[in-house]
Amino acid sequence: MSERAAGTGELAVTFFADHAAKAKSERHMSLSGLAEVVEQTSAPRKDALPWLKFARFGTTAKDHKGCLRHDGNVVSLTGAVADYDGEEMSPEQAAERLDKAGIHAIVYTSPSHNDAAPRWRACCPFSEELPPGRHYQMVSRLNGLLGGVLASESFTLSQAYYYGSVGGNPAHRAIVVEGLQYLDQANELDKIAVGKPNGGGRKCGSNDPEAPIEDIRAALEVIPNPLPDWDLNAGTWNEWNIICMAVWRASGGSEEGFAAFDLWSANGHRSTMPGRPGFDGIICTDHPPIRSALGRSSTWRDRLCTNGCRRADARVAPSSN
Repeated sequence: MSERAAGTGELAVTFFADHAAKAKSERHMSLSGLAEVVEQTSAPRKDALPWLKFARFGTTAKDHKGCLRHDGNVVSLTGAVADYDGEEMSPEQAAERLDKAGIHAIVYTSPSHNDAAPRWRACCPFSEELPPGRHYQMVSRLNGLLGGVLASESFTLSQAYYYGSVGGNPAHRAIVVEGLQYLDQANELDKIAVGKPNGGGRKCGSNDPEAPIEDIRAALEVIPNPLPDWDLNAGTWNEWNIICMAVWRASGGSEEGFAAFDLWSANGHRSTMPGRPGFDGIICTDHPPIRSALGRSSTWRDRLCTNGCRRADARVAPSSN
């Protein structure tokens, strides 16, 4: 993926005129330039406001209605945009959290915002365009940084958002955070990442399975380990980490989920590269994604590391002859 606007400090933002999203426009903008657009846009009704998304979209419509805003049409991500509607945390408080973490961002109030019941969007550009598969990880980082308060729709890949005020709302504003790094560079945030909440506002975690174990096992059976595009020589961790987090989330951190993922990880030795243990054999290395792969589940983490090291030792142990 190319760096953001060849180092100009601008990112590609896609705009849709309305909810139907039959047409799109793409502009390269700085965060300050976007803040100006957001603050100056107004309409008499919410549904008359335009939408934005930190992503590039293709030209394939979802159906006969011609909507371009759907998951399958997302080409790349230029940033993460997330929604807060909890009506407790102010946009200034959100901006302060981002500022303390040194993350480049813009926080703008949503059309239904008022200062007594705050609602806002947090938008964090990336240092370079990322593939769609990184969306969940990036939003989880942002959600953890903000205290796990983001709305569940924030995790929808193609979700775009209204911007601007309704009727010239005087409480409408946009806050630019000039950070020191981009969200995708802040690997330390994986340690506090919080995934999508379940129904009723519950955060995903132990004892909250989201899929039958049979479906999880079936999915893992068709996912190769390693995937063809993994670069084992470079120590590719992100994809393994994402699959690990997905299984933990789907299984609710259960024993059955652990066993299914551990078996899938162990199968990596079949694609061992010359002179080194299989993919699961290096998970005991002190690498941030391993410490964060399963959220706050140290039990899974420690057991995966123990099992991986044991298998690696068995494969490289000298012969007794």
